[in-house]
Amino acid sequence: MMWSSLELSRPILKALNDLNFVNPTPIQKEVIPLALAGRDILAEAETGSGKTAAFLLPTIERLLKFPGIRARKMSPLGPTGGLNATKVLILLPSRELAMQCFDVLESLIKYCLIITRCIVTGGMSQSQHEVTLRSQPDIVIATPGRILDMLINTMGVHLELLEIVILDEADRLLDMGFRRECLEILRYVSQCRQTMLFSATLSRGVTDLALLTLRNPCRISTIGLGRNAILSNTEGITSDVSTIGLSTTLNQEFVELNEEKDREGALFHILSKIYTERVIVFFQTKKEARRISILCNILGFSAVELHGYLTQEKRNENLARFTKGESKILLASELAARGLDIKGITAVINFTLPLEASRYIHRVGRTARIGENGNSITLYSQSERSRLKSLMKQVLRKSGSSSSTTKLCNLMKKLKFSSNNISYWSERILESEPKVKQQIRANIAEKELRLAELEANKAENILIHKENISGRPRKKWFQSTLQKEIAKDLSKRELIEKAGFDLNELNDITCKGLLLNSDRKKNPKEQNHLKRKSPHINYISNPKKSLLGTKKKAL
Repeated sequence: MMWSSLELSRPILKALNDLNFVNPTPIQKEVIPLALAGRDILAEAETGSGKTAAFLLPTIERLLKFPGIRARKMSPLGPTGGLNATKVLILLPSRELAMQCFDVLESLIKYCLIITRCIVTGGMSQSQHEVTLRSQPDIVIATPGRILDMLINTMGVHLELLEIVILDEADRLLDMGFRRECLEILRYVSQCRQTMLFSATLSRGVTDLALLTLRNPCRISTIGLGRNAILSNTEGITSDVSTIGLSTTLNQEFVELNEEKDREGALFHILSKIYTERVIVFFQTKKEARRISILCNILGFSAVELHGYLTQEKRNENLARFTKGESKILLASELAARGLDIKGITAVINFTLPLEASRYIHRVGRTARIGENGNSITLYSQSERSRLKSLMKQVLRKSGSSSSTTKLCNLMKKLKFSSNNISYWSERILESEPKVKQQIRANIAEKELRLAELEANKAENILIHKENISGRPRKKWFQSTLQKEIAKDLSKRELIEKAGFDLNELNDITCKGLLLNSDRKKNPKEQNHLKRKSPHINYISNPKKSLLGTKKKAL
């Protein structure tokens, strides 16, 4: 099938030609005609299958046919005339994914700039967001927390004329605890909207969300693998949990460590001799990523970090450097495991075992995308053998294959290193330890200084703008601080239990940093802080009741 057979306008076809998109992928062939017809869609496909273009292309096409947009003319200052009304809202779980989606949108509307658009995420100017949203851009790409804050607390910001809502990376939205935020946002939009929900894995949680948000949807699912996948197209939503496939062009390898202390040495041997550029290394914690980043700088490796310790500006800068090839290695937390589409990734390295099969699939899915070849290496210790075997059985089941011993052995290719190679890097790491500790202390001091400067600026602004601040209306939110803490703890508990760990025995290296807040012994001050409501926020008295009361409206 050619792009021209999908009833797309010439400006869109011209942009696709510029991007060298020759033919649509299977998921795009199925989604685009249904989306153009205004159907609600529940779509699942393996990572790297072109889901972003699958929902952006029909959305742009529909916008180009709106009379209010067709009446516009281009001027040196931008589109003028016509009707201004936000028609499309795209929700994504993280800032990086939102920016990536925005970049794809920019490339697709290259020849139809009469469409206005904006991105609304945390880490950006809130006042600028207020001005932009009041101007009613056609497309808003946002993270749930920031757009909900705008809707609740900003006068003149509304989505009453919205016609299309898209929830991308729905499984990740749920993993990050955005279920309630998504349902709350849908209270502010038209009941007659078209809703599309996209996910790489269709868990029970995603199915439940779809039941609340979609009306008589068409479910599209990738059954096969790769570019020649066969797709099923069915009406409605069933409660069965679907499969998610690994790319057939992915080469998976596993390295067994004799001792836990060999983990870092093995990693640097891989980065120096086997996969030396366009590599993503995934870590379970931000602390591990920061330590390896310091070691990379000391040992002469070109690496950048991507995790929650960094400011949004630094995250954007590091991601841009890696994408452009200025840095050869990306050291990432789970933040980069979902949705990020970076071309030419040669290998993905799991520094530690992921907690669950879906996380493994999403991590290694950053390589071997849309027919390209790719590699993955997973490091594990001897004590983790049984957990690795259990993890890979889950991966096979999620891929729709039987988890027989033969298939498991074929899947788990072991990569062996000489002990001398690992010892060489282990010794160099040991020699660098004083510098590492010094750099960690410097980073802590720098962070404390930055926080002190922020507090000083905040205090100064409060003194200067005291009258304006006191005159502002109190901010509202649909959850109290305590309710947010409880929801966060429940989400962590579910994740750890799903991974098969005993909640009372979290000593494994992969579980560091995952201790539940509810299991910690809080001192009286902490307890009082959680119970005390902020004087600057008005809380809805019963958010659970509020959400339940709007289920019919969301439908």
